[in-house]
Amino acid sequence: MKITDITYDCVEVPFPREFHPTWYPGRIERGQVIFVTRVHTDEGITGYACMEAPHGILSIVRDTMEYAKTMVVGDSPFDIEKLMLKLRNVARIATRPWVIENACWDIIGKAAGLAYLWNAVRVQGGAYGVGVRPEASGTVCFWSFRDPGAVRSLGCYRQAAPPDSRTSPA
Repeated sequence: MKITDITYDCVEVPFPREFHPTWYPGRIERGQVIFVTRVHTDEGITGYACMEAPHGILSIVRDTMEYAKTMVVGDSPFDIEKLMLKLRNVARIATRPWVIENACWDIIGKAAGLAYLWNAVRVQGGAYGVGVRPEASGTVCFWSFRDPGAVRSLGCYRQAAPPDSRTSPA
């Protein structure tokens, strides 16, 4: 899987009344700008993440995304270490590009089937939390927290595991 594009939009959320920030003496803010970033892949999975983008740096954030795009398009969203080295270089001459990393983690979760597990184990099964932890050995550990239906969840983990894998409870 490869990153094919990075797109973004800004959404302004109005405040119920004027806000006078102490860090901008004399300035009045009427809303919060949220910068929504999408990292697109060649397999059709899109990762989403967002961050605050104050009015004063919005153009800098946009320029940062355009510059970061030249550094990471073509890379795997799974290679977080490689991406982070590139994003650190972007941050040296621009502003915070970390939202791209967050969107890549969203892609990783979607590719790993976490949406299925979240719905099956958390929403339908009532567990407080659910996740997957891949290990360097190749073992993939599924887990849930405060799970009233642990036996049922085991069946969901088996469903989420690759068809050629062996499953065993820990």
